[in-house]
Amino acid sequence: MKLTTERLILIPPDISFSEDVYTYSGNPLFYSLIGAKKPESIAQSQKFVEMLIDDNKSKKRCYWMIAHRTENKVIGTIGLIFAKQSYIEIGYGLSADFWGQGLFSEAAKAVLDYADKTLTIKELFVRTRADNIRSVKAAEKIGFKVIKQYPGFYFQNGQYFDCIEMKRVVEK
Repeated sequence: MKLTTERLILIPPDISFSEDVYTYSGNPLFYSLIGAKKPESIAQSQKFVEMLIDDNKSKKRCYWMIAHRTENKVIGTIGLIFAKQSYIEIGYGLSADFWGQGLFSEAAKAVLDYADKTLTIKELFVRTRADNIRSVKAAEKIGFKVIKQYPGFYFQNGQYFDCIEMKRVVEK
């Protein structure tokens, strides 16, 4: 299912956008804050996209690629992760080239609206690195509140980083 906003089109994952994923996820600002390694090749990015496709098919996730209307390229991913029956997480990654423009909030509102209308959920969660202040503030803008901090939750490049867990209560 495609979702649209003023500046974005959220489309189901498609391997034809693997090069776009490789381009934005190779930015050190991007991969350093999401706890992932820099992709070494377009083929690695394609495997990530294939995982999203498979997870969507198996209902482990409901993910979209974020396509910028005027740039005509994919600039990130966003979606719902069905970890447990009562624990649904919103996951996201947006190209650092587009930070600070309100695009995450725009995409997230479309996903949250979809979730509110199509799923029977009472709570949604976000987990992000505690030092990723932009991510914490962006989640707060769309109604998430910090509920817990997990010391040393993420391990990357020989270092441990704290995790912030945030919750949004869905009022119906």
